[in-house]
Amino acid sequence: MRRNNEIPVKVLLFGASILMTCLFISLGVREYTQSKETSTAITSQISSITADLKESSITQYDGLEVTGNDVINFYKKHFSKYSSGESSEFSLIINNTFGTYSYIDGTYLSSLRDSTSDRYVKPTSIYVGEVVKNKNEIILAVKFKLK
Repeated sequence: MRRNNEIPVKVLLFGASILMTCLFISLGVREYTQSKETSTAITSQISSITADLKESSITQYDGLEVTGNDVINFYKKHFSKYSSGESSEFSLIINNTFGTYSYIDGTYLSSLRDSTSDRYVKPTSIYVGEVVKNKNEIILAVKFKLK
């Protein structure tokens, strides 16, 4: 008789064990899904911050007043590594007293410093910077306009 009483208890324990196992598995799946979403969001934010830091040496000139010497240094820093036939990821547009000139490589450094050249940038002149981006926030050009 004792055996007959033990069977229902064992069946109930077995059922409770299965129920608890299902509960733990569902909690584990839920936590995994939430942590995956969090991980994706964090990765996206880190990518955005990395891109911003990478471009900060360029975007800092947006709306900034700088001297002609700063414009020449910007050109040297970002374009001197490109020779004729090569081009930078973005263009530099300088508007001075003689006109507007666009640069994509480092071949004009001497012209920017030559006071007899139409491309001459007077070191003491004040320029206002503007960073031009497309709809995907990719830098297309940096403009410096004589103030």
